[in-house]
This record gives sequence, structure tokens and C-alpha cells, in this order.
Amino acid sequence: MNEKTKKLVESALMIALALILNNVFRIKVGAAGGSITLFSMLPLTLLGYRHGVRWGMLCGAAYGLLDMMTGFSGAGGSAWVVIGAAVIDYLLAYGAMGLGGVFRHSIKSQTIGYTAGSALAVLVRFACHFVSGFLVWGSLVSDGFGAIAYSFTYNIAYMGPEMITTILGALVLSKVFSLASASITRKKMA
Repeated sequence: MNEKTKKLVESALMIALALILNNVFRIKVGAAGGSITLFSMLPLTLLGYRHGVRWGMLCGAAYGLLDMMTGFSGAGGSAWVVIGAAVIDYLLAYGAMGLGGVFRHSIKSQTIGYTAGSALAVLVRFACHFVSGFLVWGSLVSDGFGAIAYSFTYNIAYMGPEMITTILGALVLSKVFSLASASITRKKMA
């Protein structure tokens, strides 16, 4: 099998794994979306680490489209809400998972590079959801709680635990496996 085919097959499997982890191990946080999942972003950050940020972002955006098709309701919002949420909450937020590979070539340690890249990826995903929360969804907040404060509180409630599990998962994966090789192999223990 040639390298392009292997890369496509690996990417399809990782996107499918991310969708499975997102839908099987999920704790819903609020009625408008947002869930704590068990390691669902790791396959996407791993694609960014193994195949580069651009490829990882493309795969993350593809995941975002699939996630949107399987669970986005638009919550009765206007066309602006639907389009804004589709772009910011799905394409940009999940596309950011490709940042898992941003430090691959600049930080020598696989563990530090992949873990830091994964942390950055989830932090940028949080920022996308936060911005969307007050720009797109803020008009739907009617409880007197400011749109910015509401967005921060709502999004940190699920993205905080999501960041912790992703960082811990990246740390363990990078300690146990050699992630950058043609096939992921177990590291030799000294």
C-alpha cells in the first residue's frame, strides 16, 4: 500500500475513533451542547502530530462536519446562529485539533512536543467555543447573565475536563509509543 493510501486510511480510522469516543463515553453538560468525553480529541491531535498541522486541521474540520451532521440542532436560532455555529463551533474549533503537531519539529522531546501541542489544540478549541458563545449564541441568553460571562462559564464546564483528559492521554501515549514513525510502535523500555 502506498504512503498516501496509508495516510488516508489512518486518518479515516482516527476520525471514526474520535466519533466513537465522543458518542460512547459522554457526559452532557448543557442543553445547548457541550460534553465531557473520554479522550475523544486524542485521535485528532495525533493526526496533527503524525502528519502535520495542515493535514491535522483538515481532518479535524472533517470530524467537525461529521459531528455537526450527527448532533447539531441550531436550537431554533436564526440563519446567522446556524452559520456562525457551523463555522466557529464545528469547522474552526475541531480544525484546531490539528495543532497537536505544531511543536513536533521545534521541541525535541516527543512527550513535551505532543503534550504541549495537544494542550494548545484544546485551548484554541475552547477559545472558538467561547467566542461563538457570546458572538453567536449570546443573543439567546435571556437570564440577565452577561453573554461573555455565560459563555465562559458554560464552555469551561466541559472544556476544562476535556483539556485535562486530552493532556493526560497525550502524556501517556507519548511516553509509551513512538508516535512519529511510519507505524505507531511501542517504545523500548530502558
